[in-house]
Amino acid sequence: MTEDREIALVESAMKLFSVEINDLYAVLGMQLLACEKPTRAAGIVTFLSAIRQANRAVNFIDIVRPELIERGEWFDVVHEELKRDGVRYLADMSGELRKTLGNEEILRLSDHLSPSNLHVIIMLVGAALKVSTQFDSICATVAVLLLKNGLRNLCA
Repeated sequence: MTEDREIALVESAMKLFSVEINDLYAVLGMQLLACEKPTRAAGIVTFLSAIRQANRAVNFIDIVRPELIERGEWFDVVHEELKRDGVRYLADMSGELRKTLGNEEILRLSDHLSPSNLHVIIMLVGAALKVSTQFDSICATVAVLLLKNGLRNLCA
């Protein structure tokens, strides 16, 4: 990874600290779609397409049932699915993450977070997850989730 790309990754990860934890799990779930069977992503896209078609159809229906146009609920379904994927992935990988990150020196880095400390933690997460550098954005999201949840809690 080039230095410019590393800087951009850390800057992007720092911005994730302002995202609510449930939304971060959904972000991770969305990122993980790239690693899933294509039918998982196709299912979500098909679901969203059906919502779009239903919204178009509402324009032609004389009697509109409110439950058909409650788009917020439909988007909640997708959000919950993505969040569940993110939570499941983090739970599945927690043992490897604990082994890699569970030493006092690394925990001290998490106590005094700086861009350089975050970069180290992201790289260690990548090593724990055993992913190639093309998936560093997943590592950044996982690192932020771990830090927001308390890295010491994971390693306790």
